[in-house]
Amino acid sequence: MQCYRSRLAHIFGVDDDEVRVWQGGTLCTFYIAPVVAPMGADWFYATDTRVAITAHTIFDGNCLNKNNAAGILRYNRVVGNSSTELDNAHGPVSYLFHKKPEEIVYAVNDPFGMGSLYISSDVDNPIISSSVEAIAVLQEGETTTNGDYWDTYFVGGSGAGDTVAFGNVTKVPPGCRVTLTPVLFKILPMRDYRDQVIGREEQEPNIDAVIEDVVGFLEQNRSDLSGSSLFGLTGGKDSRFVVAAALTAGIDFEVFTRVPPQLEADIAQELLSKLPKPLPHAVIPQGDVEESPFYRGVPNMPNTPILERAEAWYRYTGGDCWSTPTRFSLPQPQTERPEIIHVCGLGGGLDTQNFTTAAERESGDWQQAVRRQIKFREHGRSYLPWDVRKNGAAAYKEHLLDGFVRGFNGFQALNLTWVMTRYRRGAVLPDVDTMAPKASTALFREAFHAPPVGANKPAEAVMGRATQKMVPEWADVPYYQQVAATRPANEVNKVTIQPTYWEVNRDDFFSSVEQSLAAAAAAPAGSAVWGQQPPTMADVEQLITDLPGGRAMLNYTFEFLFWQYACLKLVSDINAVKSAHPLRTSTT
Repeated sequence: MQCYRSRLAHIFGVDDDEVRVWQGGTLCTFYIAPVVAPMGADWFYATDTRVAITAHTIFDGNCLNKNNAAGILRYNRVVGNSSTELDNAHGPVSYLFHKKPEEIVYAVNDPFGMGSLYISSDVDNPIISSSVEAIAVLQEGETTTNGDYWDTYFVGGSGAGDTVAFGNVTKVPPGCRVTLTPVLFKILPMRDYRDQVIGREEQEPNIDAVIEDVVGFLEQNRSDLSGSSLFGLTGGKDSRFVVAAALTAGIDFEVFTRVPPQLEADIAQELLSKLPKPLPHAVIPQGDVEESPFYRGVPNMPNTPILERAEAWYRYTGGDCWSTPTRFSLPQPQTERPEIIHVCGLGGGLDTQNFTTAAERESGDWQQAVRRQIKFREHGRSYLPWDVRKNGAAAYKEHLLDGFVRGFNGFQALNLTWVMTRYRRGAVLPDVDTMAPKASTALFREAFHAPPVGANKPAEAVMGRATQKMVPEWADVPYYQQVAATRPANEVNKVTIQPTYWEVNRDDFFSSVEQSLAAAAAAPAGSAVWGQQPPTMADVEQLITDLPGGRAMLNYTFEFLFWQYACLKLVSDINAVKSAHPLRTSTT
């Protein structure tokens, strides 16, 4: 046990005695306090016989109690077989419950599987954790990166399914309970979002059910939100829906909008002007000290060392997400307990067909949509090695096939694939003080079988209809995408207006690319993209001149390379810790 404790302490940069240990028989639970303070009293609660730990804020009044964290222990009701509590989570869940005398550990995640919950793939050394690197550093043998994961990441922008960046570590499937005893290691599906929509035909959505779900969640948290919450409001459909729900719930709150684009603030101000009672509204410019990937907005790409930012953000976020935090300044942990709750529209896309076009939906041609998505992964980044593109596309096909096997039709399988490869594995998980009420199984359930709606008609989609029903005064205010279609892209496109890495600091860009390619080449064969077939610096120069696939896509590709570098650096650190703290072996 002491060896495990030392390994964890060294990889997380704390003293051995800062690693809490609870042992019951042959099972041990280890805990290291996060670098950020919790919304409630603590991240865990322990008695002589029970230990409960959460990796994400649980927006439940008992759990947010700032004087006593016992509510975290009482939240163990979510591990019950018939519990529907997870449906009400509205955000990521990663919860562990250890019953010491009984020698049993349960861990659960949310219905979409967003929460940070992972297991060791080594059945002889079962480990459950909210941290990929924690599992890796406790495993025997050398840690390596997972080439299949990185192939998928480079061609699609995120991981897919349950694979993660490290070998022999797996993300727990959506809505599952993991059970660990001295003789049992089992994963049981409980509240998988896919099980809630199978077998239903296309039908008119129950808009009232969506409103009741999200408004009800906000009402449950009214005492913690009223007078101490900030709601993001932009021109988009997600934040508009969330703010409408807050108004309906009777919460006292303030709103903020990040710019650029200025159009976001213009539409937000028009929305607020329609209300009978004005709301305090702050417009936050780019470069504000509070800028963070957790609060969305267009990042102000800093002129600081790229790889330093990539490494810092990879460790801070856990790495199992989009690489976009690299575009922000170094993370600034909140060491003081937050007093304000930020409420955002995270969870966008649950009510839309993201992998299809309006023309494909109108024609009913899902085969064309499938071909287009596969073609993009195979040929969209033609400068990547063919094996990478082929393997990445194959992973995408595998998840499509899973949808068909489960009994979904073509468009539905595409939608499920988007959830498993982009929604679940994409956006940075909410920070400790950030609530995501839109991450709702009710919204997904009602939207999934709703008749398709054109992309340029957001007001007719499920969320748009719910918004209009809650705040009819907003019916004539256009959505961002509708107005942006009439404006120049360099003014309103949130990707186009961002600088590229080579535009901010060309020398640092080339140096970072060179270091990242060298790290990939040093990795075991097949475990890193561009490890065996790297471009030369002359090739890189030509790429940023010709911009194949477009400026933004190429910028993302190099960002993926920097993110992979951060992962490889972490793997190297983990293996060094293992070498310094070898597991004891018996001698005769």
